[in-house]
Amino acid sequence: MRVSKPHMWIAGFSAVAVVSVAVVDMGRNMPGPLAAVHGREDDLAGRNCDACHGGWTTGMTESCLECHELIGEHIETGKGLHGSVEEEQALRCALCHSEHHGEDFKLVNRQSFAQASVYEPENFEHELIGFLMEGKHLELDCSECHVNAEVEVLEAGEHRFVGLDQDCAMCHEDPHDGQMGFSCTHCHGQEAFEELASLGHEQHLPLVGAHGELDCRDCHAEGDLHALEVLGGRFRPAKRACLDCHESPHEDEFVSGVARLVSAQEDASCVVCHESEHMSFRDEDLTVSAAQHPASGLPLDAPQDEAGCGE
Repeated sequence: MRVSKPHMWIAGFSAVAVVSVAVVDMGRNMPGPLAAVHGREDDLAGRNCDACHGGWTTGMTESCLECHELIGEHIETGKGLHGSVEEEQALRCALCHSEHHGEDFKLVNRQSFAQASVYEPENFEHELIGFLMEGKHLELDCSECHVNAEVEVLEAGEHRFVGLDQDCAMCHEDPHDGQMGFSCTHCHGQEAFEELASLGHEQHLPLVGAHGELDCRDCHAEGDLHALEVLGGRFRPAKRACLDCHESPHEDEFVSGVARLVSAQEDASCVVCHESEHMSFRDEDLTVSAAQHPASGLPLDAPQDEAGCGE
């Protein structure tokens, strides 16, 4: 019998050969035992290579992220260490977490960190993941925050380093019982809770001079309209003026006259003469200008314009 289309026979034979090789290959052994955390999973153990390496339509990355969803979220949103490296590199899971080295092999190791340009994991710069760690936090061992840092084999569903957020209440008891709308870092640094930072206070009142020596509760006492708990919530009381806290020794005419002169509100015109840096309202450097003096009821006309204040 003469073969009219030999290329068809060659194609058919090649297809059979490929299928045969594939069938034989399905019976191959793994190149080495899985790490303990993977080997305990029934759907990964044995010869089910596709569970990790992907099937006809998926690859290894899709298989990894099917189980490690949180890592996928970090890569997509740019969070954590996985989100800090180039996406193309982050999606090459096996580059940092190789397998088939035995049950005792740690999938997260120094080589894993080195691939992310972290060459000293024990001195990990947390600023890389958006957390400027300083103060007392620098005295802590990794396992004091990341309780699984040194665990040999993680329990199912546990994480070694990921899973924490920067909510201080995750590690510290909240004495405010959730009443504060601000972050703890608005008031507290990382040295001690007793040392209040008052970050951003200069937007309302610079804490300098005598104001810088006050305790927060001196001005924001519990139960007060401007209590810390009130300011930390959604309600914002009206901004206080100088005369809300300090009694004025001046006549009303003088206060209103100076306020008109500088186009300010009467209850906030004190700063024209009394700066926040002053330690006392009777600061020896205080002066009343010739333009302000008529508000006292006495214009400095000749010959009074040549007399000193002490005269």
